[in-house]
Amino acid sequence: MRKLARRRIKINRITIENPLRFDLPDKTLFIKGVETVIEQENYKNRYSISVIFVDNAFIINLNKRYFAKTSVTDVISFNYEEEFLEGEIYISFEQALRQADEHSCELREELLRLTIHGTLHLLNYEDYSPADRQKMSQLEDKYLNFYFKSIS
Repeated sequence: MRKLARRRIKINRITIENPLRFDLPDKTLFIKGVETVIEQENYKNRYSISVIFVDNAFIINLNKRYFAKTSVTDVISFNYEEEFLEGEIYISFEQALRQADEHSCELREELLRLTIHGTLHLLNYEDYSPADRQKMSQLEDKYLNFYFKSIS
């Protein structure tokens, strides 16, 4: 994990990184997904968010290092500031492939769901309890539907 350099954010920024060159859909999908959540949650402060697609080995390492868990997970988010949103969302592409197959949905939908999920974490939503997981799942569905309606 690399922490974004501390600086005053002057403009809102969303970057998409694919260091392992996975076959991703258009980056606009993920940028619009983050923007949808931020706008619909009425987040008014500045933000700088990186969405980074990694493999299972990388995300297992993050999970072990920062959460003392040795299992694969689909998404991990880090928010570095309290005054504004400056963070990173790590998504396991391999896990997204597996989950898309399990849920019988398109890969782009699963990747967008994980992007939305990670953004909700940056906005301080948690999924530790069953009630928290249900709330996040409902918000994911809401923002997925909102996104797909906005492009149709």
